[in-house]
Amino acid sequence: MARLRRRPPAETDREAQARQWLVRKHGTVDDRVLLEEYKAVRAEVTTSLQAQISVLAFGAATLGFAFAAAAQTSSPRFRDMFLLVLVPLLCYLVLTVWFAEVMRMLRAGAFLMRLEKRLDEDFGYGALTWESTIFQVRCRRGPGAFFQDPDRFRMLAIALLFWTIAGTSIVIGWSAVAAYSWQHIFAVTAFGVSIAALVWLYMMRVREAQMLARPLLRKGDEGQDVIELQGVLRAEDLYKGRIDGEFGPDTQHALRTFQQKNALYADGIVGLPTRTLLLQKRRAFLSTRPATTKRRKNRRRHPSHSDA
Repeated sequence: MARLRRRPPAETDREAQARQWLVRKHGTVDDRVLLEEYKAVRAEVTTSLQAQISVLAFGAATLGFAFAAAAQTSSPRFRDMFLLVLVPLLCYLVLTVWFAEVMRMLRAGAFLMRLEKRLDEDFGYGALTWESTIFQVRCRRGPGAFFQDPDRFRMLAIALLFWTIAGTSIVIGWSAVAAYSWQHIFAVTAFGVSIAALVWLYMMRVREAQMLARPLLRKGDEGQDVIELQGVLRAEDLYKGRIDGEFGPDTQHALRTFQQKNALYADGIVGLPTRTLLLQKRRAFLSTRPATTKRRKNRRRHPSHSDA
């Protein structure tokens, strides 16, 4: 009996339609177009910073009003609802909106870095290095690097501030209601969910920013990224050479075939649209490996069921 090869999950219609918006028929670009795009994305960063300040100011004013109302009310039940439910929810809401603006700024910064590199390589505008310099600081590790990066330090400080306000409000109103009441369960559950949601959002946006920050792959490059590229192209039956981590003519030809097959601009360069699709293909391929490995182990245990 011939061994059946499991096919990777097909791309959904929504993913295919979304990817079509990244397809370009013309790969050339004018320097004025890139400069205008650079200015637009820089304005995106500035707008995000202004939005962060507005969200924090609104949140601080709203929390001040809530605490003042809780202190002035004569109804214990109303005060308990403020301290155990309303104030923590306001903290989580303000923190989530502010955090989304921070992630928007980081994503725009990573895209700016790509534009700075393209302006230097294609048109000789090498003086634009602001986001590229900031990214070097963000890539450092260790306590010293953490305090040298104002974005990471400010992000942690503000998150801890609002979580502390929410936790303090819960502690103040904890003993005012009966043990194991719904207010207790709600307060603890909401606190944990808010932390988990922000951590998940942070990890997701960091991966997105890291993908945007990865350099273009083209003929002559070497390294682990090329090995992964060759592995995906071989899994697609487009690359027949050795997986050696060297972007040579065979890899370039296979990549162009892959781009033509998926309605991408066939320039033989791994840009953002091509990298996004390659990442999807690689994840689909890796998801089929455990099942293949399990079938091989079963064949070793039961030789009588070997392939014909």
